[in-house]
Amino acid sequence: MYSPTGWEVLQSPFLQKGGTSQLALLTEEAYAAGLERIKVDLLQAEKTGAPLEFAVDVSLALVAGRAP
Repeated sequence: MYSPTGWEVLQSPFLQKGGTSQLALLTEEAYAAGLERIKVDLLQAEKTGAPLEFAVDVSLALVAGRAP
């Protein structure tokens, strides 16, 4: 499991707009709003001195088949 802490999360490949299919489907405005919420949480964590951890647990499955 990948768990970036603090501002490091903004460099995570999973957080980039094309990093996951779910994020790729967001509008630019929705994606920017989500990043802004993360930044607000990071600033709040800095003020309180509490570390903010972002646990990433991604499971990818692939099913393939062949027609006769």
